[in-house]
Formats: sequence, structure tokens, C-alpha cells
Amino acid sequence: MNLLSPASTIDDQLDQLLTRVQRVSETDYGFRACCPGHNGNELSLSIFERGGRILPYCWDDCSTEKILRSIGLEMSARFIDLEKEVPKSNTKEPKERSDYAEFFFDPAATSEPDEWIFEGFLHKGELVTWLGREKHSKTTLALQMVICAAVGKPFLNFRFAPAKPLKVLVIDYESKTGTIRKRYDAICRGLGLTKDEQRNVEENLKILEVRKMRIEGELDLPPLATGNKSKLQFNVEEWKSLIAEHCADIYIIDPLRCAHYLDENDSQIANLMISLQRLFKGSTIILLHHLRKSDDQAESDQKLIERDIHQWSDRARGSGAIKAHADLIVCQVRSEEEETGPAIFWGAFGRDIADIDVKKLEESDPDSFTWTPVKRVPQKLQKSWQVLREHVRAAPNTPRDKRELVEVILSNKVSEATAYRHFDSLVQAGFLVRPPDSPNYILDEKLV
Repeated sequence: MNLLSPASTIDDQLDQLLTRVQRVSETDYGFRACCPGHNGNELSLSIFERGGRILPYCWDDCSTEKILRSIGLEMSARFIDLEKEVPKSNTKEPKERSDYAEFFFDPAATSEPDEWIFEGFLHKGELVTWLGREKHSKTTLALQMVICAAVGKPFLNFRFAPAKPLKVLVIDYESKTGTIRKRYDAICRGLGLTKDEQRNVEENLKILEVRKMRIEGELDLPPLATGNKSKLQFNVEEWKSLIAEHCADIYIIDPLRCAHYLDENDSQIANLMISLQRLFKGSTIILLHHLRKSDDQAESDQKLIERDIHQWSDRARGSGAIKAHADLIVCQVRSEEEETGPAIFWGAFGRDIADIDVKKLEESDPDSFTWTPVKRVPQKLQKSWQVLREHVRAAPNTPRDKRELVEVILSNKVSEATAYRHFDSLVQAGFLVRPPDSPNYILDEKLV
């Protein structure tokens, strides 16, 4: 029997597996092939790579061990065996509900407005899909955002709205401990955090290193969902325990594809998105997710995201439910610019916010892992910006009411809707700033 040595790498074992199965085809999430466990002619075997391990998954229920032995391989720590590693769900069937009255909209009732986390960008309790290609700094920028939330600072000019810093749990499947440490320390320095603020971050931000758990072999976090169209299983008990022990206002799953063993193109992804909202019960959930493989003939990511962020987001990998069930879609593209170095083009859109225009971000210093917006007034806002500058020139540091500033923009003979959009865009870009504990705005004094 031609067995793999224990010292072989995951790439070696993946190559051995792929060379021994028939009709291999590459997909967005891994590979498909005929399953050798039952000698079928259909592509019923999916092969995933998850957190440094390999999952051969047969949609006709062949076990991992049966699949491997049928092609002369044996189980090792490099392979995932769902039957042994994933506990059976004890979830009971939901009780029959006889009264839906409390869930009908009541026009006569008063309701509190949605609470902001970062004003103009992110609300409490939202389900967020954060899109970008692999190695495009999604993890780094998301870490910068949650450090800001954990200490109560603005993020990319979006004002931190809660009265106190928030609790955050990041479930990181892929990063090494040294990489996390390097980014974490650099961002704290880049944001200029004081010792007291750093203690706040240490208290409020927890990062679960799933990769480390798996390498050391003592613990593992089971996939939230496994199965296919005809057989779907949710494994929520361990997740519920994790959430109960580490309650947070914001949860990040990085990346989404490592939290489940489903075909990302399967319609069951919709059920996964719904189950996440139920599981985290009103907390903000941020899912980092990749794009499909790029097409050399297609318009470049940078050009498309600047031209039409909605169309760019359609390059997301897998089922449309990953976008459709999200309240907010965050989009980013990293590019290497010859003169200025690396840059990120970042924007967002959602159900309850005006589209956030794509802004260019640059690192505050080399290897700072801290990204700041480049101050540039878009062509469509230049007339509005100019008339505001003239209006406040005599007293630039005097806070001014939003309505007053909108009236000034209206003097350019634009519609009221356009004036409010221009005002919001200038706030997003950091040209209009709200001082702490003030409802009014000043123009960025460096630009007046």
C-alpha cells in the first residue's frame, strides 16, 4: 500500500489525493471529482482545504476513511473525518408557534432608531459581508476597525457612536500567532494608542486562533454546518458555548468558507446565513469572504470598483445568498502603485445607508498596517466643497448645524436631495468633522 509519510506537507497529500481520483476539476472552493468510495460516475466528491487540513467530502455519504482507503491512503492528522470530529447536533425541532401578533408591524407604536457603531457606516446588530481577494488586506483592515471599536475611536473618518468601547471576538482560522502579533502591535502604534487605551483593547478584543488549536491538536471548533441539499446538519452546541463564554458586541469570522463544509454555490448557504443571525442573537456579525478567480479578459478590479461598486461585488464567490442576506456589503481592492506604494480602494453599500463612495487608503507609515483615507475631493463634490469653504472662511473653527451647511450647498442650485447626498459624502470623506460631544460640524482645518 503506497502510504504517505507523516512528514509530508499538506500540498504533498493534496497532490497524492488528486492524482488518485478520476475526472478532477477545479472549482472556486477547491476541487470536484468522482468518488472512489462508491465508484460512481458523477462528480460527487468535493475536496476542500480548511485551516491547513484536507476534507474529502462525498455527497453520497462515503466516510473520509472509506474514500482514502479505496485509493490506498490512510487517515492522518492532515485529513478531516466528519464522523469522528463533528458532534451530532442536539438541536430540537422548533416549537409550533400559535401567536405571531408580537411580530406584526404596529404603525401606532414608537420605535427606537437603529444604533450606530460607526456613524454613517455600521449599525449594531447587522450581518456584514466583507469582500475582497485573498491577500488583499481584508484581515488587516478589519482588525484595524475592531481595535477602533474596542477603544472607542473613529474608523476611516466614521465617528464612533456608542457611549463606551465595545466587546469584540475575532474567530481567525488562518493567521499564524506571529502574524497576528505583528499586525496587532503595529496598528496600536499606528493609531497612537495610549497605555490606557491599549489596556482597553486587551480587555475588549479577543482573537480565537483556530489554526493554533488545530496544530496543537488539543481542541477544534467544529464547522457550523455540513451536508448538502438533501441532508443539512447544523453543529451549534460548541458555538453556543463559545458565544456564552465570550459574549461580544461584534463577531468576525475570518474567512467564512472555513466556518462550514458546504458547497458555497449550494442553495443551503441561505440557511447558513439565517442560522448565523439566530446564533449570534442581535450582535453584529462580520463575515470576511473572497471573490471568484479573476478573469484576465475582464475589467480590472480597481477600475470596476471605482466605476460601479455594486457590479464589482457581483464577483463574490459562491451563492448569491452570501450578499442577499447581508445588511451591509463592504468592498475592497488592494493595488500596488509604482509611485506611492500599496493602496486600498474601499467602499460599502447596504440596506440602511447611503452608498459609501469608494475611497483610496494608504498606509500611514511603511509596515504600520494602519490605513488612512487619502484626502481628495471627488469631481462631483468640488463645487459644494468650494462654496462651504467660502462660507466658513471668516470663522473656520465654529461648529455649524447640518441644516445650515446643507443650505449653503443648495446655493449651488442643486436639488435638496443632492445637497444632502453631497453633505453625507463630505462627512464620509473626512472633510466635515463632528467634534466630540457635539451635534454640529466643522470643516477640516487643514483643508480650509
